Amino acid sequence: MKLMTAYSFKTVVIAGLALAATGAQATEAEARTLLKAMSDYIGGLGALETSVDTSVEIITPDMEKIGFASTSTLKMARPNQVQLQRSSAFGELTMVFDGAMLTMRSSTLAAYAQVPMKANTDELVSAVEQQFGMAVPGADLLLRNSYAVLVADVREAKIIGEGVIEGQRCDHLAFRNFDTDWQLWIRQGAEKIPCKMVITSKTVGMAPQYTVDVRSWKGNPKFPAGTFAFRPVAGDRRVEVRDLSAADEIPSTPSTGAPK
Repeated sequence: MKLMTAYSFKTVVIAGLALAATGAQATEAEARTLLKAMSDYIGGLGALETSVDTSVEIITPDMEKIGFASTSTLKMARPNQVQLQRSSAFGELTMVFDGAMLTMRSSTLAAYAQVPMKANTDELVSAVEQQFGMAVPGADLLLRNSYAVLVADVREAKIIGEGVIEGQRCDHLAFRNFDTDWQLWIRQGAEKIPCKMVITSKTVGMAPQYTVDVRSWKGNPKFPAGTFAFRPVAGDRRVEVRDLSAADEIPSTPSTGAPK
């Protein structure tokens, strides 16, 4: 049985042409203004708590597209406190930062690693991704000035229209970079919360996507004392950060045959 008939494919093409015509009517300035409003809202928060579902696609050597899903909960108190808990089929990871020490713990491996570090929340995101190769889901959306980072390489921006995410009416924006296309749904109203983001790679065959779905959001929550403190669990062993790679969003050597 075919997944897409000739008729349905034709319908998709026609809808795409209509969408292109509609999108051209919305100005790039309006799309950038909405993105800036979201950035200003998030950047103005002293603390936030969010839960997200993420899906990252890989392409196997057999040209099969496979998606890996995970759920993460992030608690952040500016200027320099973070707690991230991520759960996937390949491991459970907790990351805690108190402004001076970064701790990563895998309950799956019963192990933890610690790295002394002086950084604010923005600098921490960069360090975790660049130094340790571990992604913080939707990190670019949570920076003090996410707008500057997000539009740095944008070549085209437009408003697609409206969408409904988790029952919330959102403005649907689309942006184009040289190597990626990305879409963003921003909640309408005073709280400009990012509800969904989809990034599509244009430089990899079959155009794999990375999707972030925001399931819950709290602005300026009150965190209990000790939220950002780490206490070793009895029986855990201390290891190097590289030994916790199995707790990332995808395994280092997926069973699907993805390149190592």
